Amino acid sequence: MARSKTATAPIQENEHVKELLAILRENNAPSTQDFLAVLNQVGAMEKQLDAAVKELAAMRQELKTAQEQKPRSVE
Repeated sequence: MARSKTATAPIQENEHVKELLAILRENNAPSTQDFLAVLNQVGAMEKQLDAAVKELAAMRQELKTAQEQKPRSVE
């Protein structure tokens, strides 16, 4: 299974998201607060996913180490 490492910025730092937010604010759109709430939820989910990915990577490393240290049976 191929792994790709993509370092992406949080959604709130995305230039298109910032542009949309600026447009909403300029037009005093009533949905601005809802959009901000969604962004905050997505940001929190990004952090949780990042923590889970790091934990999974650590577990994989521990498993690899344990498998390498496992005594081999001699036949």
